[in-house]
Amino acid sequence: LGAVVLGGILLGRYGLPGGGGDVAPAAGQDAETLSIDTERVAQLMTANQANPNDPAILFDLGEIFFQSNDWQSAIDWFGQLLALEPNDAHALTDVGTANFNLGRSSEAKAAWLAVLEIDPDDVQAHYNLGFLYANVEPQDMDSARREWEAVVELAPDSNLARTAQVHLDGLTEATATEDEGAAATPP
Repeated sequence: LGAVVLGGILLGRYGLPGGGGDVAPAAGQDAETLSIDTERVAQLMTANQANPNDPAILFDLGEIFFQSNDWQSAIDWFGQLLALEPNDAHALTDVGTANFNLGRSSEAKAAWLAVLEIDPDDVQAHYNLGFLYANVEPQDMDSARREWEAVVELAPDSNLARTAQVHLDGLTEATATEDEGAAATPP
């Protein structure tokens, strides 16, 4: 499922975890378009011409472009899939991520909220929304905290929960530092 790739990271550490299909690109990769398996794309395009309404083909094309950071192409292919299967939470999550990476935070938020309408316990959507709330102006750190707490509660032993907990700990540290600074400043 898709998570967000950002140029800037809140407090220097609020990135989304990489690898395993959870995020594109994996840690250490930049946000530029990555290499793509052109042979596989050609096979899928041929298959799509023969059967343009095959959800598996549409998903595979969307996922290939998503994994290569070709965000707009991923949105286009997943959009065709969602026209056929509007409740495909994985495709919606990736559409949200692709939109966020294109700077379209309102579209990303709408996609992730749609995922939560389908499945209120979708951990990736909660995580991504927390990230959005923490990184889009105006920041909404209370909402970010609620989303990340949901991740920890819903999937306590997952990598996402461990990462969400790091973010929560960072919020607690930042709040404590702000409180100390405010207390030290004379009125």
